[in-house]
Amino acid sequence: MIGASFRPGCFRPFLRQSVRTLTDRVVPAGDVVGVDDVETAEWLLDPSRSDEQLVDGMNRWLSSAQPADDRVAFELADLVSRVEADRTVVRAEQLAAIAGVSLRTLQRRFDDYVGIGPKWVIQRCRMLDVAAAVHSGQPVDFASLATELGFSDQPHLTRAWTALVGSPPATYRNRA
Repeated sequence: MIGASFRPGCFRPFLRQSVRTLTDRVVPAGDVVGVDDVETAEWLLDPSRSDEQLVDGMNRWLSSAQPADDRVAFELADLVSRVEADRTVVRAEQLAAIAGVSLRTLQRRFDDYVGIGPKWVIQRCRMLDVAAAVHSGQPVDFASLATELGFSDQPHLTRAWTALVGSPPATYRNRA
C-alpha cells in the first residue's frame, strides 16, 4: 500500500478546482486527480511490489495527471511553514501582512488552495505548540503561554484546547 502527502496548498494544481470541495470528504484518488488508469492503480496495489517500485509507480501516476504550474500553491505552502515555525504569528492579519495581500485575499486563497482558512491553520499550529509545552516535561505556566500564543487569556486557551482534545490542558498534562 502506498499514499502521497502534499504540502498545504500544493494539491490544488492536481485537482484543478477548489480544494474546499474535498474538505471533510473521502473521495477515490482516481476521481480526484482525473486519472482513470485502472491498470496503474492495480499495479500500485500489488503487494509484491518493493517500496522503490511503489514510489516510482506513484510518481509516474501523479505525473500523468499533468499538474498546472501554480506559484500561489508554493507561496501558501511556505506561509503554512512559517506559521508552523514562528510562534509569534497568531493572527490571520499578521499572515496577510507577511504575504503582502489583504486579509480577504489570504482567506480566499487558503479556502481555495488549502481547503480551510488561515485562522484555522494558525490556531491548529498554536495548539500543537501547547501540546509541545505539555509534553516537554517542564512546568507550564498556562496563563503566560496563552498570552504568548495570542489568546486573550488562559480561559480562552483552555476552551480552545478542550474543544480539540476533550479535557483542559492541565488535566491532559497530568494524564500524559
